[in-house]
Amino acid sequence: MKVFLIFAYVIVSVASDVTYPATNTPKTEQSTAGEANRPVTPTTTTTTTTTTTIATTQLSVQTTKAVLKDQVCISNYGNCVPEDSSCTNDHSKVNGICTDKKEACCIPSQAVVKSWTEKDESCENIYGTCQLDTVTCDGVWGEATCGGPANRKCCSPGAEAIRSWIKNDDQCLEVLGVCQLATTSCDGPFQSKTCGGPAQRQCCLPSAESKKAWEKGDTG
Repeated sequence: MKVFLIFAYVIVSVASDVTYPATNTPKTEQSTAGEANRPVTPTTTTTTTTTTTIATTQLSVQTTKAVLKDQVCISNYGNCVPEDSSCTNDHSKVNGICTDKKEACCIPSQAVVKSWTEKDESCENIYGTCQLDTVTCDGVWGEATCGGPANRKCCSPGAEAIRSWIKNDDQCLEVLGVCQLATTSCDGPFQSKTCGGPAQRQCCLPSAESKKAWEKGDTG
């Protein structure tokens, strides 16, 4: 019996000497509205770095400006070449419209451009416009040929647009006229503002001889 009591005393003594790790009890804050105490949640601050985004945006803007500046040369069918280079005899050198300050733009002379437009008839006959193929075409790129370089193509209005023009040809039809391109042959005079479509689409009126022939047929 004494042995058992001594053994129990040893166990109690050892247990009292053991140190247990402290537990972290979350702090609480007192609610002003009388609510129950709730743990305080620690907050962290996140910092977002936008330097890279800003630098990329600035680079994009600079690139866009450069492209637009070169476009002035390109839209005039020119090419940017080193400033110390010479243009061909039928081209003129223009400074200040190329992105690189050490380059100049060689653009074709007015005489050259005029020689191109003289070969635009097939495009004009379908109410098209010969233009640079990098420029937006409001209609469709037609198969008609244009004078000049290969990148100068025919932008035509398309069948849908022409059908909408015909709906506004009544004034011309009432006087027995025909709406057509004003640069094409007409037996009588042209009358403007009586046909649908662009200004160069005008009413070709019948000639005086044609009217007399019709009158004879009516009386006969």
